Amino acid sequence: MKKLKGIFVLFLLLFLIGCIPTNALREESPVLEKRVYGALGEINITDTLSFKKQWEKEIDDSIGMVFSADYKKIHFDVMIVLDLQDDEYWVLAIGDFGDLTRLEHIGEPDFLFDELFSKLYWFYDEEYLIYDIYDWETNEPLVDIGNNIESLDNQMGKEEIETAKITIPEEYEAMFEKSYADLNESERAFIAILEMFAKGIAGEDKLEGYLDEDDYDKYQIEIYRLIIEKSLYEYDPYAFESIKDDYTRLKDDSILIHEDEHVNIRYLGFKTKQGTDYIVFYIDNKTDVELAFQTTTFGIDGESFRFGGSEQIAAQSKGTIQFFKASSEGELPTMEPKKISGTIRVIDFSRIRIKKSYDVTFSNIEIID
Repeated sequence: MKKLKGIFVLFLLLFLIGCIPTNALREESPVLEKRVYGALGEINITDTLSFKKQWEKEIDDSIGMVFSADYKKIHFDVMIVLDLQDDEYWVLAIGDFGDLTRLEHIGEPDFLFDELFSKLYWFYDEEYLIYDIYDWETNEPLVDIGNNIESLDNQMGKEEIETAKITIPEEYEAMFEKSYADLNESERAFIAILEMFAKGIAGEDKLEGYLDEDDYDKYQIEIYRLIIEKSLYEYDPYAFESIKDDYTRLKDDSILIHEDEHVNIRYLGFKTKQGTDYIVFYIDNKTDVELAFQTTTFGIDGESFRFGGSEQIAAQSKGTIQFFKASSEGELPTMEPKKISGTIRVIDFSRIRIKKSYDVTFSNIEIID
């Protein structure tokens, strides 16, 4: 009986070990893992996922691979190319590729990559290819080319390209009053589409031939401004400051959050800088040692968002601290909330004055205008 029990336990352990997901990306190469998570970061996915290798084929001087994973109940594939000459990995696209057996026909005359992508969440766009891009959270089209361009008939052998005029959807009109750094994901994707037309699909170096005449007259200057800012931002996100309003209050108008023998914490407001949202506080450090302040989440009008950062205030000093909103959290519902909640940890790393760090927790603090 003991022998049978031991065998059963052994089989159970082997089964459980077989169920543990392996890191297929890292097994292939740590560089590949870095490239894939870098691309996932472009669509605000920072979680560690379990990948499985689905397809591999040697193509000329490269090897094509497809890995798959699941995220928030959405299945997706990642297409990678390993350049054998440079020994470098490239992530080409992230999406639902459907029937992967079609990849076996790469190089054949009738093979079209466009037909492979059932749903596309991200792609490496070097030549301004046209694809529908889907929103990760809703699985709905983020940029639906079919709804914006009724026809795009590239007549080979002719100098002109016939196309229906693209009109600016109402929901995108507000973006022309913003800096590129302040645009949301959907607005940036739409600017990429306009940039494609501005650079010309058929060699035309102008947007006028593709954009509705009234929209062109009204928005042409701002479109080209945003296209220029896009190039600057992609080269260096810190090349220029955000122009979104800074809602930070004056110190005299701040809201008291907490006060004890060590600190006085007051809420100043929200602000946006270089495309990132911050919540700002004014701190009075009453102690004779430097104090650090950290957080994980804040509630804005009852909706929770992840924030991060670690800020310090010198001994016997006053100053501002700010915590940044995680990019994966989406847009804040407002920059001027009526109520805020959250927790700020107060830390004395020297342990001279405060032996054990403590949390300052506040709930539904009313923000009075």
